[in-house]
Amino acid sequence: MRGHRAIAMDLPREDASAGPAEYARAAADALLGQREVVLVGHSLGGITIPNIAALLPVTRLVYLGAFVPDAGRPWDESHLEGAISSPAFDAAIEERADGSAVLRQEAIASLYPDAIRELALRAWERCGGQTWGITQKASLDFPATPAAYIICSSLAAISSVYF
Repeated sequence: MRGHRAIAMDLPREDASAGPAEYARAAADALLGQREVVLVGHSLGGITIPNIAALLPVTRLVYLGAFVPDAGRPWDESHLEGAISSPAFDAAIEERADGSAVLRQEAIASLYPDAIRELALRAWERCGGQTWGITQKASLDFPATPAAYIICSSLAAISSVYF
């Protein structure tokens, strides 16, 4: 990747008690010893990356189709005012009895409309479950780290960035 090393870390997304601090700590632990770190947060990763930047030196934050919480306000509260939903997004979510949610396989066509089918299936298989503890406890003050924002502008792209 043009001389850059990408690290994808496991986050405690299926632990309902895990909030932003636990997500940030898991990511920071995976990045120990790395230099010139650029954090890319996709979807709910937008809640996590500024918290990581509070724990270790970071060169830049990149929000890729990510939720960006309002500083000092819980994510659920600030995003209820401008909730984005679509039939594709609503159809894509399956709530489980344990309080987590997963993407349904039949939603692949609407969530990844321009992707090669095999790649879309691989992306879907990696999604796994997600609890909402991260959103309910997300409130932060943004670090002074430079940031960039990549906004997905089509409905299909907007629908696909929620997981």
